[in-house]
Amino acid sequence: RGVYVTERGQNIDKKPNETYVSCDQMKSWIPLVEFVQPDESDTEGMERCLFLRTQLDLFISLCHGRNEECIRLITKDLSYLTWEEAYLGLSSESLPHSFRAKYCEIVI
Repeated sequence: RGVYVTERGQNIDKKPNETYVSCDQMKSWIPLVEFVQPDESDTEGMERCLFLRTQLDLFISLCHGRNEECIRLITKDLSYLTWEEAYLGLSSESLPHSFRAKYCEIVI
């Protein structure tokens, strides 16, 4: 609770090598590309997108300086974000540049 879950498509019977987001405890999944580009008239979608951006900022801050314990917690123990998902986000030309930059900050 309180965290949006991301997962690669092949792990949830969706399109492989695409990232999906769930904001309802893995009951439903939305492709990341759609999730981060809501209509400007969709207030709820805009707020969810901002929440995910803030969540990524938190992960970046926690992992800053190669903090091994936080990296292990986020990527392995809790599986909030895997390296494979970060790579997919970084390399996806369909994502807005601002989100690709977030994934780049995580990897660096």
